[in-house]
Amino acid sequence: MLLSVQNLSISFDNKSIIKNLNFNIAENEKVCIKGVSGKGKSSLFNAILGFIIPESGIINLYDKELNAENINFFRQNIAWLPQQMEFSSTVKEFIELPESYLANKSQKKESFTIQHLLKTFLLDEKILENTMQKVSGGEKQRLGLINALMLNRKLLLLDEPVSSLDSDSKNAVMDYIFSKNELTIISTSHDNEWIGRCDRVVEI
Repeated sequence: MLLSVQNLSISFDNKSIIKNLNFNIAENEKVCIKGVSGKGKSSLFNAILGFIIPESGIINLYDKELNAENINFFRQNIAWLPQQMEFSSTVKEFIELPESYLANKSQKKESFTIQHLLKTFLLDEKILENTMQKVSGGEKQRLGLINALMLNRKLLLLDEPVSSLDSDSKNAVMDYIFSKNELTIISTSHDNEWIGRCDRVVEI
């Protein structure tokens, strides 16, 4: 078992967001977390990454329990695409940003891979010269996905990965993601095509 979530509960300001959630993720699975807005899907990802502390419950990755001692282990083995990304940097600086994080020091991106992913996701290489403020929501979403993929993690947390994409871009992203049998994907999405290509759905 790659990831295990046991009896997880998350509350904010005495309001229960997630209550007694249980699920397991096997290696190479593509799983979609589904629930209405406000049900805590993004909070779940933040808990798995150790950004918020759950009210109760246990999260295990490769049989290691998430705690202060193991938090770097989790972050070194997970890549994350958040729903909102706001940076004032250039696109090139944004792509290179994860290399500056302590958890990613051992990773090194190869320029040919960046070029390959830009082409795969229907992005012109000239976009690297732009600032992040000038790119569209759909372009930003694909650039964030490139960032996540370039970290060479086996587990990706993707929060609404195709919500801002047109049909062609969405198909390019889905064809690539779902062809990578070596990747384990936990995603949130309201997109029926994305959900339909996942191995299963976990309701919260």
